[in-house]
Amino acid sequence: RGSSMVTPYALLLFGGELEVLHQRAEVHVDAWIRFAAAPRTAALLRGLRGLLDDAMEAKLANPEADVSNHPAIAALLRILAFE
Repeated sequence: RGSSMVTPYALLLFGGELEVLHQRAEVHVDAWIRFAAAPRTAALLRGLRGLLDDAMEAKLANPEADVSNHPAIAALLRILAFE
């Protein structure tokens, strides 16, 4: 078995199912990876993830589509540059 390092943002944006626990200020990925996150941050990440899913679905439905100007892609690039 091998393993690879994955950044927290990669897990939160592209990993498994997200569960946001506002009262505990936590986000769970696939019910076993836990991150501390302020409720507002968790909500923003969940919203961005939904937008990224929409952009990827649009690209898969039409490989010729240009999604480079999609707002979710711009936000993702800013996050990755910061990380």
